[in-house]
This record gives sequence, C-alpha cells and structure tokens, in this order.
Amino acid sequence: MARRHSHGFTLVELLVVIAIIGILVALLLPAVQAAREAARRVQCLNNMKQLGLAFHNHHSTYGNFPKGATNDFSNCGSAGQRDCGSAVQGMHTDPQYSWVVPTLQFVEEGERFDAIANLVVPGHGVGLELYWMYWSTRNPNELSTNICAQPLSALLCPSDSEGGMVAIRRNSERGLLHYGHFFKTNYMVFWSGRTNREADFAERDVGNSGRLLGPFGPNRGAAIKDITDGSSKTMLLSETLRGIDERDRRGEAFDIQPMMSYLTTFGTPNTGIPDDLASYAEQFCEPYMNRPDLNLPCVRGSNNHAAARSQHTGGVNTLFGDGSVRFIVDSVDAVYWQSLTTIAGGEILEDS
Repeated sequence: MARRHSHGFTLVELLVVIAIIGILVALLLPAVQAAREAARRVQCLNNMKQLGLAFHNHHSTYGNFPKGATNDFSNCGSAGQRDCGSAVQGMHTDPQYSWVVPTLQFVEEGERFDAIANLVVPGHGVGLELYWMYWSTRNPNELSTNICAQPLSALLCPSDSEGGMVAIRRNSERGLLHYGHFFKTNYMVFWSGRTNREADFAERDVGNSGRLLGPFGPNRGAAIKDITDGSSKTMLLSETLRGIDERDRRGEAFDIQPMMSYLTTFGTPNTGIPDDLASYAEQFCEPYMNRPDLNLPCVRGSNNHAAARSQHTGGVNTLFGDGSVRFIVDSVDAVYWQSLTTIAGGEILEDS
C-alpha cells in the first residue's frame, strides 16, 4: 500500500501569505484609524452640545450666559493698572475664576460646584468670593484632589491624546507657596476682539459703539436679547489643545487668560501663527512648550491672543448661540471668522 506524504508550506508560499496579510493590514489600518477619529470627533461634538445646553440652562436660570470671568476690574485703565484686556492676566483680586465654575452646576457637577461655593478658607473668605488659587491652599493633598484636580470628561476632547489632563500650578503670589492641581479643558469661550487689547476696547466701548463686543467677557455673559446679529450666526465656544504636560498651563480651566479658558480670533483655526501668551507669568510658553509639530506654537508677548485648535483633520468644532455645533474649516476667511464672534456687529454674513 502506497504511503501518503503530506506537504507543508514551502518557505516561498509562507512569505507570499505574510506579504498578502501585510498588504491587507496596510490597506485596512488607515480606515480603522479614520473610523476611530470619526468616533472621537462625534464625542467631541456631543461634549460641545452638552455645554451649549448648559449655557442655555444657565440663561434660563439667571437671564444670561455664564460670565466669561468673575473678577474685580474696577481699576482697569486707572493709573498703575493694566488695561482691562491685560488685567485679565494679572490682577489677582478677589474673586477671580472663569466661566467653567458657574457652568459646573449645569453639567451634572453640582456637588463639585457646591464644594467650591461652600469652601471656607480661614483668614480669606468663602469659595466664590476668592481668587481661585485659594481653593487649594487649605489642604492641597485633599482639597485640590477632590474639587479641582479630578478631570471632567465633559471638558475633554478625546482626539487630544497628547494633552495633559491636569495642570500642576506653582503659586508664589501673595505668599502662597505651594503646588495646586487643577483640571484642564479643551473647550474655551470667545471673548471680544482679536486680542486682549481689542477686548479692552470693546469692554470699555472705546470708539466701537459695541461693534466688537463678544459673547463673553469680564463680569459679563451675553443675554440672547443682546445678540442682535442672531444666535445662529454668533459663536460662543470652540476647541483648542491642552498643554503638553502638567507644567504647561494651557487649558488650565479655572484661570482667566488666553489659551486657558478663552479664545480670540487673531488667527483662524489651526493657524501657524503662534499663540501670544503672557510674558510675565510662570509656566507660560517656556522654550520646550513651543511645539508647532503638535499644533501648539507659542511665543511670550504682550499682545495676547490664542487661536482655536484641534487634532481633527481640517478644522475645529464650534458651538453657536442657538446651541448648534458646526465644523469650521481651517481655510475660513479671516474677516468672516472674526465677525462670527461679535454679538451686535451688524455684519451681513453668508454661509462660508
């Protein structure tokens, strides 16, 4: 009886199979990555819709959108003080905190908001009456971890995988020598004008008759009735990228500075123009933080401005006053882009 001989794969056959598998993986991998990014972009869009709903719930409760910043700006423009736009970066008067804080109670973070509001700092006061850095001074290891340091998923875009989720802030002002831990955000509101200087002019109505006024500002959140340009034609909020590590303060949600809690329209989305960040403060655009390769270019200057940025291909998600979220492409006309942030500019805008 003849014996059967079984033959295995020859080396050539094995190499051919491996090559075919490699080609299939190479063809499928971009599609898989694109599908994952599409899912992340949808999640980012949903986060912004939730913030839009939170803004409108705040409006229903208080008659206006949250204040862009809560602070004492009574000395803006007076002798020895910066103009209002720059004062946002340096006048550490009490109270001081961004729009993120009053929004917490409308994004299912009521317990966190109450903890901040009811916090008593001996010798200084109660939570919402204070400069936000005091929220981590009583017991930094416990307090800042429970209230300020835990990242809030509703404020994070999942596409920003490079960004740190927490800023470790070294505070040496007014004798507060400690490290505070504060969560970051990818979503930031629009203030008036293209730069802090223009924000100052708009807030004080210096020769503009309100034409540059944006939806948010110091001690001001617009009411729907103020948005005479139309809520569907006025941007409230867009996205940007968090700083690359815990020392990089970009995205630090409680602070009131460009690239922390608010944006300007000096540059169009994902512009190559570096964000101009405060030149006097610690942890701002240190040399290693200037990363154009990560879409995070920056310089230290005095004409401060920060652009909308994302890791989505070709543009950024943007929340409008009517609660809709739209994708604005990088190639948008600069004048059109700037006009979208005025609430009563009187511009005649066509879809772009």
